Parts: sequence; structure tokens; C-alpha cells
Amino acid sequence: MKKSKWLVGILVLVLALSLVSLLTACGEEEETTTTAGPMTTAAGSTTTAGPTTTAAPQPVELKFSTAVGTKYSLWGAYLEPWYKAIEASSNGLVTITAYPDNTLVKEEQQYDALLDGTADIGVVEPDYNPGTFPITEVGGLPLLFPNAGVASDVFYDIVQEYCLDELKDVQVLGVTVLSAAHYAGTKPVKVPADFKGLRMRTGAALETDIINALGATPVEIATGDMATSMERKMADGAFLTWSFMFVTGAPDWATNWTECELFYRCWVTAMNKDKWNSLAPEQQQAFLDNSTKEKCREYNLANDALAAGPRETFKGMGSAPGKSFYTLTAEDRALWKEAMTPVYQKWIDKLPDGVDGQAILDRIHELVAAATPASTTTTTAAADAGIQFEDLGNGKVHITVVPGPGQKFDVSTEGGFAQKIEAFDASGKSLGLLELPEAAAGVLDYSKIAGIAKIVVTDVPHGNVEYEYVIPAAAGIQFEDLGNGKVHITVVPGPGQKFDVSTEGGFAQKIEAFDASGKSLGLLELPEAAAGVLDYSKVAGIAKIVVTDVPHGNVEYEYIVP
Repeated sequence: MKKSKWLVGILVLVLALSLVSLLTACGEEEETTTTAGPMTTAAGSTTTAGPTTTAAPQPVELKFSTAVGTKYSLWGAYLEPWYKAIEASSNGLVTITAYPDNTLVKEEQQYDALLDGTADIGVVEPDYNPGTFPITEVGGLPLLFPNAGVASDVFYDIVQEYCLDELKDVQVLGVTVLSAAHYAGTKPVKVPADFKGLRMRTGAALETDIINALGATPVEIATGDMATSMERKMADGAFLTWSFMFVTGAPDWATNWTECELFYRCWVTAMNKDKWNSLAPEQQQAFLDNSTKEKCREYNLANDALAAGPRETFKGMGSAPGKSFYTLTAEDRALWKEAMTPVYQKWIDKLPDGVDGQAILDRIHELVAAATPASTTTTTAAADAGIQFEDLGNGKVHITVVPGPGQKFDVSTEGGFAQKIEAFDASGKSLGLLELPEAAAGVLDYSKIAGIAKIVVTDVPHGNVEYEYVIPAAAGIQFEDLGNGKVHITVVPGPGQKFDVSTEGGFAQKIEAFDASGKSLGLLELPEAAAGVLDYSKVAGIAKIVVTDVPHGNVEYEYIVP
């Protein structure tokens, strides 16, 4: 009996040890085949993290949708080069498939497509989304800007200062500005009273307000239906860019053209917000680098330059019997401006509560004044009674003659008034006589004349009266007012070159301040660390700053303190 109890005890002990061994083995096997969750560390204990790696950004394919067609100048001069530049600078990280001419969605659906992700990139046209962008619509108001370059710069600033809240559902990239809209129609018009009884095509609410203010009857015609509708005489006229007139067949349906620069259409390029946030920093930078204020101006000026050819064609057609081409005089323009008063007020009245529309308009006038160089001077006669100069950018100036009230013509096409055009450098040395080709219709290209500082047009038949055109500062040193007594000074030594004077110096070596009487207030210093920013806020009585480019002939560039 004792022996059997002893054997049972041994058996129980063996079974117990076997069970412990089995459980241990099972535990080890489970530990090697499962993955632990996030580790938490108790207070006071220490852990050593492994090395972290950042995954390389993956290439992305984006859809770019716009109502602008491939046959329009805005496509070839701006939108296509813009998106291709983004692709190129992304080093293969961004590929963009373009859908121009409403091929992805219709014109009125472009913004909605941007919101819902049907399109990744698009052009926001405020005038085709009535009520959605009441502030941004300001870019389409009449007679605000003197040229496309100024319109681009000013609208860019206005968007940044006033419009980002109503554009908060998209990522704003840049701005596009169509060339100025001019009149094409079946009846000659010079002043607002001439519009009485005319049916004028309209494509948007703001354009309708403009037409009503002129005393005409608006007729709604979609952009895509323009050519057919105008041929069928559904309207008597339209306000279009010179380039778009060709697209819509204006040489066939119109007999009269009036150069009035009535309005510029200012739009915003943007991206779907979620798509933007999903991009890697390198991909976002490719967009930002190609959508700066300077880049937008460059593209917009390239587009505007394409208007010169069509303009001359219509000008030539206007000389035929039964047809006319007319350019507004200063007196005409004043009447048009007065007629637009209700349009400005209606825009102000439609703004949300708390938005001061008049303050925005005042800011636009301030920016326009700062961005427009005073480039016309005369030696013996007022500009409105002699020769006028209009800077077209890219080294071109349009020269017209005003021999008397109500008379105006291009010096190259109706000559005899001005018989001598001479170029001078900054020291006053003559660079020789210049020729204005007959085909140029008043447009003189001086971009290839090295060292040119001014052009003097001499009216030989009328007493050798001289009219000077000073080459704008945009060809050398540029100024950007930053507010609070600061101005950003940059240098443009040649095409495609631009740098801050303080960081890559040697170009501008003298900066001097003057009061309103012209008295010098002494030289100013531009700190190396300022990256081109000059603080003049503590200079009492300062009225202007003169930057002298010493190494390149002591060329002087003036900045008038606002």
C-alpha cells in the first residue's frame, strides 16, 4: 500500500512538470509569431527609438480644367506654359493632364468641379459664379487699370489682401488677366450716348451692369455661341479682346471698332484644397515657384503682347469705306468713366455687411498709381496736344500724335507730323536715329538697343518741338512698397535676371533721399541682411529716393514715396 502511494506521487509530480514545460513552450511560440502594438513607457523608464526614415514623395498626376480654349491667346501664352513649367520644375514629381475648352466640365461648372475633385486645378472665373465671389469680382470693374501688367500686379495684391476668405475652399495659386476689352459692332461709337438703341452681347452679370450703364440693351450670349450668334445678328456689338475678336469672326460681322480698354477680366488659378494638402512640400513648391506675382505678370504680359497683331488688323480694316476704327480721346474717356459710376456703386452695394467697398477701390487706385511709372514728359508742349507715349512692356512703346482737339493718329501710318526719332543713353549721348516701320502702326521696339535711357521724338514740321519718352524703371531697378516706411528694391539687369540689390550687390551703388523741393537728405544705406528692403521711415521730410546704377553709366531710378 505504501508503495502504490509512493508511485502515485511520483506520477503526479511528472505530470505537473510536463504541464509546466508545455505551457512555457506555448508561450515562447506565441511571442515569436505576433506583432506588438504601440509601446508605452512607464514613468521613470527609458527606451531607445530606432532610426526614422522619410519616404520619398510619390509622383502625382493632376487634372487641369478650364473653359479657356486652345485657340485663345490666354492658353498659348499663359496657361499651357504655366502648367508645363510646373511639371518641369517638379523633377518628375508632378504630371498634369490638361482639359481646356470645357472638355472636362462646362464653363459654368468649372468652380464646382474644383470643389468636388472632378478637377484638381482650375481657373476660378468670379463673373461666372455670381454671388460666390462678391469681393473678387472687383477685378472685372470698368476702367480701373491702364494696362495688363499693372492689372496683374494690382489684382494679385488685392486677392491677397481682401479675397482669401471667400476663396478659402480652394488653394489660391496665381492670377490671370485677359487683355483689355474693346468695342466691335455694326455702328460707330465714341461716347456713351452712341450706345442708345444698341443690343450688346453680355456673358456675365458685371458685364450686364456695364452695358446698362452705357445705355445699351444687354443680350446674353454664351462664349461658345459667340461666333454663330453674332453672325445671325442676335446682337449689334460686343466688348472683346482683340484676339478674341478674331476667334469669334469679328472681321465678318463687325464694321466698326473702338479702342476703349473698357475692362480687364481678372481670374484666379487655384487647386482643390484636399489635393493641395496631400502634396509633398517639393510638389507644392513647384506650383508656388511658378505662380508668384512676378511670374503672373510675366505670363499676363506675354498674353497681352499677342493683342498687338489683331489690333493692327482691325485698325487697317477700319480705314475701308463704310468702316471705322476709333481710339478714345481723354475727353471721351472722361465721359465713359462718368457713365460707369452706377456700376461701381452697385458693386459696393452688393458686398457683404462689414466689407468697405470704397476702401477697396481706393486701395486699387493707390496700387495703380504706385505701379504706373511716370514715363511721359514733354519739353515745350502738353502731352495732350502733341505726342503721347504708351509703354507696352517688353521693350516696346506705342507712339501716337495728337495734333489738335479730337485728332489722334499713329506716327508711322499717317506720318508727316513727327519726322525724327532719336535714342539716347543715360548720359545724354545719342545712340542714333530710330526707324518706326510702317507695319508697326506706331509701335517702336527698342528692346535690342543697349544702354537706351530715353527716346526723343522731334516734330520737324511744327517748329522742331521735342517730346521725350523716358524708358521706365522696370527695365533696370524695380521698387515695391511694403508699407510702414519700407520699400523693396530689386534689380533686373537683363531678360530673365532679377536679384535683390543688397544680397548680390554691385549693381546699384548709390541710394540718395530727397525732400519735396528736390533738396538732398543724404545717402541711405541698404543693410546686407535686408535682402533688398530699405527702411526710410525715420527719414524726416523724405519725398523720393533715387537709386543710381553707377557701374552701368550712372543711370538713375526714382521712387516717389507714397
